[in-house]
Amino acid sequence: MIFEANFELGNTTLTKPKSFNDANRQISCMCYSVEHHLYFACTKNFQVLVFNEYMNCIEELPLNVRLVSQCIFVDKTQELITCGVQGCFIIPFYISYQYTPS
Repeated sequence: MIFEANFELGNTTLTKPKSFNDANRQISCMCYSVEHHLYFACTKNFQVLVFNEYMNCIEELPLNVRLVSQCIFVDKTQELITCGVQGCFIIPFYISYQYTPS
């Protein structure tokens, strides 16, 4: 089963993700959302990659935090908490589905 999700980060304009294999990225940390069945990966080139339950990259978001060493996704508040060299940051997500993941 494949599902599609829409993401918004405040007033940021988002573009469709490039293929993860073509991008040559290095992941510094990763976390999982049990409620949304999504993986969030922080890369060393300052982006958040969102993967579905089958590890397909479905979204690529800019990240203003540098050198993230840990990330945690809080399902209840839909927030990504990142910890890195510049400190800890809370990034709110607004996740909506065309249908609910199983």
